[in-house]
Amino acid sequence: MERARQLTGEVLLCLFLVLLATGVYSATRPTPAILDYDGSLESVYSMVSYYNGHEGLSAYVLHADVSTMFLAGSVVWALLGRYREGPAVFALGLLMLLVGNTWVHLVAALVIAVILVRSSWLEARVNRRTPGYLAATLAFTAFLVVVI
Repeated sequence: MERARQLTGEVLLCLFLVLLATGVYSATRPTPAILDYDGSLESVYSMVSYYNGHEGLSAYVLHADVSTMFLAGSVVWALLGRYREGPAVFALGLLMLLVGNTWVHLVAALVIAVILVRSSWLEARVNRRTPGYLAATLAFTAFLVVVI
């Protein structure tokens, strides 16, 4: 049970890194309000291709999907024994989801990062990470991000 809790925490940490990368990437991209429509058909095609292209909507969709998996993972993590940190991570994740303020989003993300890194470090002191364990963590995270 301890290894399952540790694996869930490590996967949460990896999912958080994916969330951070897609969030930073999405924040630097223009929003629909910035892309102006001038009445021409070309501007409609440029907006559609932007949001359907590799750089557009896929980052937003990936961020939303991974955030849902992150919240579900924090519930599983709490049920596996991290009763103190699990609900806090879940509550902060919900706060980030529901509040549109960028500063609240950033502060909650930093607090989640501190909680996850601290917990990962404490659990790694008890149960050492082996190369096979790290490979399983990365494979499970990739499975969650790519397949689900």
